[in-house]
Amino acid sequence: MIKRLLILLIVMSIGFIHADNITIKRVRSYLREGPGSFYKVITELPVGETYDVEETVGRWVKITCDNQAGYVSERAGTEAKGRNAINQIGNDVPSIQVSRHGMSAGAKGFSGKVASLHGGSINGVEKMLEYEVNLTKYGNFALRGKNDYHISARNEPLIPASSAPEFFSYKEQLIGFTLASSVIEKYGMVDDDVWTDYVNCLGNYVASNSEGFDREFRFFILDIPEVNAYAFPGGVILITNGLLKLVDNEAELAVVLGHEIAHVNRFHGLMEMEKRKHHINAENAFDELDREVPDAYDEDAKKLEAELEDDLLNIYETLVEGRLDQYEQEADQLGMIYAARSGYDPLVLGSVLLRLQHATCNNEHMRSEIVSKRISWFNESKARFHHLHGLKMNLERFREKEQQSGL
Repeated sequence: MIKRLLILLIVMSIGFIHADNITIKRVRSYLREGPGSFYKVITELPVGETYDVEETVGRWVKITCDNQAGYVSERAGTEAKGRNAINQIGNDVPSIQVSRHGMSAGAKGFSGKVASLHGGSINGVEKMLEYEVNLTKYGNFALRGKNDYHISARNEPLIPASSAPEFFSYKEQLIGFTLASSVIEKYGMVDDDVWTDYVNCLGNYVASNSEGFDREFRFFILDIPEVNAYAFPGGVILITNGLLKLVDNEAELAVVLGHEIAHVNRFHGLMEMEKRKHHINAENAFDELDREVPDAYDEDAKKLEAELEDDLLNIYETLVEGRLDQYEQEADQLGMIYAARSGYDPLVLGSVLLRLQHATCNNEHMRSEIVSKRISWFNESKARFHHLHGLKMNLERFREKEQQSGL
């Protein structure tokens, strides 16, 4: 029932765009049970195959493959641009089953190494890998968002075009999940379904109004009081308990999550890795993870830990310890745009930044001088959003979650 509700909601809000067929031009193009990145994958569509389009719902098209009807992103029919060395770490395309096997083995293997370095233990990787967005909760969230904000306004502000290459691949997901798991093992993850589900509903709602609408985003909360956030390749985003308590309403949280979504959409972490590609010599290890050898799970995990240790620790230092200052302005700009397109007042970013100046942070890109630069940019650019009307802060729903949660 909830799947039909979600599909009906999107159809009513956005309407149909008619097309005759779609030819798959991108690897990792998934047929899903519904028109959204949070729906379960039915199968992976082979590159080069052409399918009749039965209907178009927003930016998703309905097709039938091997007698199975489902939805695929319209972007599956366009060529990815700017493939490069990072994107081509292991060009073969493993099956979904092997991908999950390899991702689990890789994440657990490397997170175990990082955990041992920091005196931690394995306690959150399985939840991160297995988490699925609750369709009922998301359906109710999206319906309320539709009622709060007229859908026609979601076409503005326009999202600036990007000149960055498109890195997305299974390898990007593997790197992102591996690094995210290491941070979870270092700090620990909040075990609170109310906040986890709420942040995932809000984050995916904001992402659905971005250029990364078909990317699989997952959001988790780290159990530390310091203010921080991490955006990893592939769509894993971590925010701290301290950052969650810093924001004062749903609009502020939407802008914060939009900022992190922008880092993923614009491949900021992977572009930084590209600068260090002479350090990344992991192709053989990734290829090992792609082999369909069911009994090789432990061996693969150990191999990844051994062969990627130095390379991924270098990447870990770059992405996790916070050396991406040059991307903060673009992420702020896009975060405001995504929030506005989702019906939230983007000007609340100013209040968030002022609080950040006086907060206890544990990341270089949130140090005072960088936040001051972000405030200056915000003050110079906020006038471009003044023409938008009817945008919300949704304090009431935010307070509801505070009351329901044990945090």
